[in-house]
Amino acid sequence: MGLIPEEKITEIRDRTDIVQVIGEYVALRKSGINHKGLCPFHGEKTPSFNVNSAKQIFHCFGCGKSGDVFRFVMEHDGKPFLDVVRELARRGAIDLPEPERTPEAREAQKRNETDRARLLRVLQLGCEYFRGELASARGERGRAYIVKRGIGPSVEEAFLLGYAPPGWDGLVRFLEAKKVPADLAERVGLIRARDGAKLAPGSPPTKATHFDMFRDRVIFPLINPQAEVIAFGGRTLETDPAVPKYINSPESGIYRKGENLFGLHAAKGAIRKAGRAILVEGNFDVLAMHEHGFTETVAPMGTALTKEQVHLLHRYSPARVNLFLDGDSAGFAAAARDVGIFLDEELLSYVTTLPLGEDPDTFLAKFGKDGVKLLLDKSKESVEYFCAYAWKRTGDSIVERVKLLEDEAAPLIRKVKNETARRRYAEKLALELDLPLDTVGKVIRGGRNTGPDRRPEVAPLAAAPMAGAPQKLSPGDRELIKLIADHPRLLQRLVALGVLRCITNPELRRAFTDLCDRTTTFKFDAAAFAATLDPPLRPQIMEAALSGHYAHEADPEKTLLAIIRKFEKDGLLVELKRALTEARAGGDPSEIQKLNARINELNQQRLGLKG
Repeated sequence: MGLIPEEKITEIRDRTDIVQVIGEYVALRKSGINHKGLCPFHGEKTPSFNVNSAKQIFHCFGCGKSGDVFRFVMEHDGKPFLDVVRELARRGAIDLPEPERTPEAREAQKRNETDRARLLRVLQLGCEYFRGELASARGERGRAYIVKRGIGPSVEEAFLLGYAPPGWDGLVRFLEAKKVPADLAERVGLIRARDGAKLAPGSPPTKATHFDMFRDRVIFPLINPQAEVIAFGGRTLETDPAVPKYINSPESGIYRKGENLFGLHAAKGAIRKAGRAILVEGNFDVLAMHEHGFTETVAPMGTALTKEQVHLLHRYSPARVNLFLDGDSAGFAAAARDVGIFLDEELLSYVTTLPLGEDPDTFLAKFGKDGVKLLLDKSKESVEYFCAYAWKRTGDSIVERVKLLEDEAAPLIRKVKNETARRRYAEKLALELDLPLDTVGKVIRGGRNTGPDRRPEVAPLAAAPMAGAPQKLSPGDRELIKLIADHPRLLQRLVALGVLRCITNPELRRAFTDLCDRTTTFKFDAAAFAATLDPPLRPQIMEAALSGHYAHEADPEKTLLAIIRKFEKDGLLVELKRALTEARAGGDPSEIQKLNARINELNQQRLGLKG
């Protein structure tokens, strides 16, 4: 645990609301005694990720990931344990001991800092520089442009907008003063090395060796849902058509194109509240929509929409997504292209059609909030939109219509799960393409049974076989964990009642014995307990602990006695009686006597418990 006492770590865990922390990454909904959502660790469409606030644990029944709040943040963000402890301590206003460190110790800590943390620190410094430049006298040009686009101070602050001045070395000099290694700043795309530049490893950049990548641009930080700056986009203020209008950060160790959404950090709460998300194309479209109260709006940030982005959006549980794209041919094509991604994710999507030549930003400037509301109310379900758009693409050509049906429309409609909806879309498509309904139906049905687009038969899920008896919990073992998780005070009774000797799984018996030997408070931390067991047993422990099966049990001690009787059937007594039968067959008097004595002892315990 390093320099942080164990009691402090326990205090941080106990005072942290695990549902609130995980809820910043995953949209959670109350489901019985747990909260459920889509697992952030593997792709899924039906929620199997569970969080229990009382027990301070999470578990995914799909991929098996489990643990406490520390483990969740470590796994999701790739942060070391001590960094997570300090982060959660800050959230809970818990003071941590910070011993005096020598300069050498501070340097050692800096060397041990994770690569991710170093990159985030550089990006945060870049954000501070751009924000400072926007607020300075040099930022007048950037401020004027932001005001011209109708963006007010609150949205500017929420999105941490900045400005990169026209010079070639402003940021280089800022990073040099902060002693930021040049290679880190290069990796996140803030600066670039000049031709022939030579610099010692770990040295900060200089104006002789590097130049700024962003110049005379309004800067849009890409902020992840955990409020960390992970990349930048810049909109030029120059009028030279040879200068790219937008440039974005390159991919780095913490930023992957197509896996993030611009504005999600500010929109995630509104998405949950509104039950929908609005997807636009451009950064200024997002800002304008937020400025006018549509705070559930996000954008792909310069990339075509990807399945990773849709899955990320789905985690925040919108009931539907409105594609609010530019009113030009590219926007129409993008809407039609994106339909399949939403169907794959089983997320309902609608297309909001803008007038030709308009984008959300310009439309808002002309018609305001009420105009956008009117358009959103007239949105068309995305598959229906695709069917109508298909006709516009093919016109009168029968060959083109049939080709579009076979290559694009039929594979898309096959993705629709509901049979009735699929039939209605086939009717709509036949009408739009002016093709016989039976022809359209045959193409759709034929594709489901033959060819490369055939949907494979899905075999029922089966439990993976365990690697032997020690890796599997008996029914009695499971019931005991369920009961202890809901009534941890019963830990005080396990030793007195001889329950530990009855536990079937030897690993579980050892873990419970160790727990009862060392604990005085008799609290049951399921995540910590599971971590002491072999990996194949851990998901079984977490699933049992999360069940809440005995949460409302009026007489838990009576239930404990019932579990002991289950152990008699499933556990030690069965083994002893089997051994006794073998000893009698072998004619070993001493072994028979020893086994009889042990069976009588357990039977006497049983009678005593019942009394």
